Amino acid sequence: GDTSAALKQLRKLVKAAPDFAPGWALLGSVLTELASGLDTEFRERLEADEAIHRALELDPGNPAYLMVLGNLKRKQQMYLDARRMLKRAADAVEKDPGKIPPSQRAELWFQLGLFSEEVYFDTRDLMFVPTLPVNTPDCAGLGAFCLNFTQPDNFNAHFRHAASLDRKSTRLNSSH
Repeated sequence: GDTSAALKQLRKLVKAAPDFAPGWALLGSVLTELASGLDTEFRERLEADEAIHRALELDPGNPAYLMVLGNLKRKQQMYLDARRMLKRAADAVEKDPGKIPPSQRAELWFQLGLFSEEVYFDTRDLMFVPTLPVNTPDCAGLGAFCLNFTQPDNFNAHFRHAASLDRKSTRLNSSH
C-alpha cells in the first residue's frame, strides 16, 4: 500500500542484485504506473524505461517485460511502439502460454483490446466521398472523415477490410 516505500525497496533490490530481471521489471512497472502522461513530467518515465530495458537485457523476449514496456510506450504516447511491444508479447505468449501467469495474460489481452477499441473509435465515422477535396470547408463539416483522412494508412486499412457494397455482392449476401 505504500508506493514510495515500495519504490525505495525496489531501488535497493536492483542495486543489491543488478542481474535480477524480475526486480528491474517490477521497478519499471511501478514507475510506469506512477508516471505522468504530461510532456513536461518525464522523470519517472525515463527511469521506468531504463529499468524495463535492463530487465529485457537480462531476459530478452520475456512477454511480461514486453507488456510493461508497451504500457510505458502508451503512457509516452508512442502508440505504434506500444502496439508493437504488446504484439511481440502476445506472439511470445502464443508460442509458450506458460511463460507468464494467467493474470498477466489477461492483462495483455486487455491492453490489446484497448488498442482495438481505439481503432474502432477512430474509424467508426469514416465515409468515402471521392469528389470532396480534403482541404475544403465542406470536408470540415464532415468531421471524422477529414480527421481520419489525414491518417491515410488507417483510412485505407479501414476500407480495405470493409465488406463490398456493390449490388451484386449485396444480393449474394442477402440470399444467405
